Amino acid sequence: MPDKNKVVPFERPIRWDNLRTDEAQRVVRKRAEDNKIKFSYHAEERQEERDFNNADAMRIIKE
Repeated sequence: MPDKNKVVPFERPIRWDNLRTDEAQRVVRKRAEDNKIKFSYHAEERQEERDFNNADAMRIIKE
């Protein structure tokens, strides 16, 4: 018999047609944790101009 006092976490389904900032943040952080973030050539050029690298960008995304 299931424990009626057990708290089951609920994750709100994402409405892609009306994406909220907290939902977008959750998706981006999950993809970062799964190493599914790719940086474009343009992004890497800008990183070089600003003196940081992919590891720095990933750390910022995961925060």
